[in-house]
Amino acid sequence: MFAHLIKDFQSKRVLVLCPWRELVFQGHRRLTEHGVKAGIMMADRKPKEGETVHVATTATAARRNLGKYDLIVIDEAHRAVSNQCRRVINNYPEAKKVGWTATPLRLDGKRLCTVFDDLIDVVSVKDLINQGHLVGCKVYARDVDLAGLRYDRKSRDYATGSASKRMIPLVGDAVDTWRSRANGSRTLVFCVSIPHAEATVQAFTARGIKADMITGKTSTTRRHEMFEAVRAGELVLVSIGTCNEGLDLPELQTIVMLRPTLSRGLFRQICGRGLRPAPKLGKRECLFLDHADNFRKHGFPEDPVEWSLKTKQDDQKALKKEKFEPKAKKCSKCGRMVPMNTVRCPGCGNTWLPETESGKLVVLPHVPRPLRQILG
Repeated sequence: MFAHLIKDFQSKRVLVLCPWRELVFQGHRRLTEHGVKAGIMMADRKPKEGETVHVATTATAARRNLGKYDLIVIDEAHRAVSNQCRRVINNYPEAKKVGWTATPLRLDGKRLCTVFDDLIDVVSVKDLINQGHLVGCKVYARDVDLAGLRYDRKSRDYATGSASKRMIPLVGDAVDTWRSRANGSRTLVFCVSIPHAEATVQAFTARGIKADMITGKTSTTRRHEMFEAVRAGELVLVSIGTCNEGLDLPELQTIVMLRPTLSRGLFRQICGRGLRPAPKLGKRECLFLDHADNFRKHGFPEDPVEWSLKTKQDDQKALKKEKFEPKAKKCSKCGRMVPMNTVRCPGCGNTWLPETESGKLVVLPHVPRPLRQILG
């Protein structure tokens, strides 16, 4: 979308801001595919003479002043209120600003209305699934006790150390579940910490499955090699905070959630890594193996949300203390997670009777059954 917008500004100067290097290269490739000639600007790269469109990391752009820009495009625009991004925006007060994000809200409570004037909710996730631009979710979850996890006031999420200690003992079961439900599929695993990720990689390796972890210190060359190995189905990739947003890897068929989070925005971003279609693989849905109670807390990514520039995150403390209305439920027969209003499980056909007050009659849903079942 922003490639087409930038085309209208080709005779002017445009700055595209991305939070990290992978998204810079990814954005540059997409612009090139759509006929937009652009240069890359990062710590070790400078724009070439005559280039009018620059794709840059926010950190690099905040340290440089390259004259005048007519348009600033902000990828992952929920980050626009960060100190670094504000510094860039303030450097170019006359430039128009436009941002894109799937989750226009922040865990720290900062509101996007301090940067943007209007929000355009272009299309819903559900509509994109129905139109074939995204795939749906197939979710299985385990019962996990997160009671007593410490709350980090700075991050407004579960404290890393506390969550890591709770999740590490679940690693073996998570790998066994993957083997039974997703063995051989192209997989991305989300972990809490480096020790947690190391334990996960070891558990996969001990069962003869090739796995490796990606961190903020992993080199660009190595990251590229890892992504190519995942595309080829040769590697299970274990991530710590590096693949949460924007990663364009449509070949992913399975997401393993070993990271609990109180952030609805982060949860939806993680889900988004698996929802991109891959027609050549025949991918019709993405399998989610939730070992962190995230779907029950946050629901499904296609659940409707009334976004606003003033939208706040859910009450984190209420979520932590389990004082919330569950947004998903588990089928008692097959274990599949489904939205709370589901009447019939899409996995096994199990049905739920509607809940009502004692003594009142209700209309039961009609669930067609094959004739052989009726006749026995």
